Amino acid sequence: MEIRITPDLKVEPASVPTIGLLPDLPIKVTNFWNTNLFHFNAQRYNVGVCEAGHPSRLNSDASNLPAVLMRLAGNSGDIFRELSQHMRDIFPSVKNLSVTGIERTNNLEILIWPTVEQRYREHAVGLNESGTGLSQVLAILTVAMTMERSVVVIDEISSFLHPAAAKALVRILESHYSHHQYLISTHSPEVIAASSPSTVHLVKKDGFKSSVLPINPADIFQLRLVTGELGVSMTDVFASDRIVWVEGPTEETAFPYIIEQTRSLKGSKVGETAPQFTAVIATGDFTAKRARKELVFEIYTRLSSAAATIASSAVFAFDKEELSAEGMADLNRQGKSRVAFLPRRHFECYLLSPSAIKSVLTAELGEEVATTAEIEKMLLTLGGGPKFKAKSKWKNDLSDEEWLAEVDAANLLKQVFNEATSSRLAFSKIRHSFLLLKEIMGSNPTSIKELIGFVHELAELSLDKA
Repeated sequence: MEIRITPDLKVEPASVPTIGLLPDLPIKVTNFWNTNLFHFNAQRYNVGVCEAGHPSRLNSDASNLPAVLMRLAGNSGDIFRELSQHMRDIFPSVKNLSVTGIERTNNLEILIWPTVEQRYREHAVGLNESGTGLSQVLAILTVAMTMERSVVVIDEISSFLHPAAAKALVRILESHYSHHQYLISTHSPEVIAASSPSTVHLVKKDGFKSSVLPINPADIFQLRLVTGELGVSMTDVFASDRIVWVEGPTEETAFPYIIEQTRSLKGSKVGETAPQFTAVIATGDFTAKRARKELVFEIYTRLSSAAATIASSAVFAFDKEELSAEGMADLNRQGKSRVAFLPRRHFECYLLSPSAIKSVLTAELGEEVATTAEIEKMLLTLGGGPKFKAKSKWKNDLSDEEWLAEVDAANLLKQVFNEATSSRLAFSKIRHSFLLLKEIMGSNPTSIKELIGFVHELAELSLDKA
């Protein structure tokens, strides 16, 4: 995914030199560019109505969107239902979609339903009468889901979408439809931090001249840490019916990704949306001996209830760390039985995969610095070290569940990153934890089925009302 920060992004087909080329090659290249480039700018899209037809693809201006969706619903019902689910995840107020003919005309219209059931036409609202963001997102998702490989340009995504909705859209595009190339311009650091961009450029204007400055994507994650120090992101909180307060920004990014990737495996009900995962300001407030933990829980619970459109109790998910069984039971009691603890010490305990570590290191440095076997040997050599807090559980087995539950995996990964790269690449908890998760989800998701189950349990717990 490529993100560019720019106040005004214009994309035009590049001129093609004709010297030494076949006469019709420039025309073919230009036609290919025009049919595979989709540009969504910051303006209102009136694409909710069009003439009936059976187009196989979306026009570059999305003018035939109703006809494309009508064909999709008839020929590929599962994809249309998945599209509806994505819209629910991005817009809590949207529960279903349909396409219908307009009486006494040859036109089709897209309808937005506030209920999953589609019983009474009076309950639905035409897409053109809905918010600008709905039209934009529906068109963008249609491109992502129906085209093989395209260039999707989204200009100023935050100008037509609520920040939380923009983050949800970026997450869906990245996790489900990464085979396209995305060029997104935005002024929102939260949108950038919610993604894993391959390149980031800052466009700075000085008088009549503009300069393009490349930015290290790893620095974006540091930006999120800085903004996190200012407190909870209220744009996240007030955009969701259900909130799960999690340990930190790593879980805030990783848990929604797990939900997206495994929704079908868990048999989610039609119309069921994922909760909003939001990091607490300071986990220590819940575990400090002198803290009034009941008051802390009450603050977050009231915040969740005030934000939700339907009265909801807060759900909390924390790392086990070194808490005793009695300590966890006490916290759960004070949290009114809505506190869940990760089965292992912390999130990184699920990421100790030699092959995933090797893939991430290679991608980050652009070269292979160590083989999978060499990384496995490093882990085996270091695994029983006292500094990693699980010496008594070490059996020289990286798959041993008792050791995995206790080991300080975050510090172990730091050591492995340093040794494997000769200190050229430091382990970043937020960035590299997410990249390792993506590798494992893509190659061996069964190895983290416990983590996947835990995240879905949180989602189910968030459905229970007070």
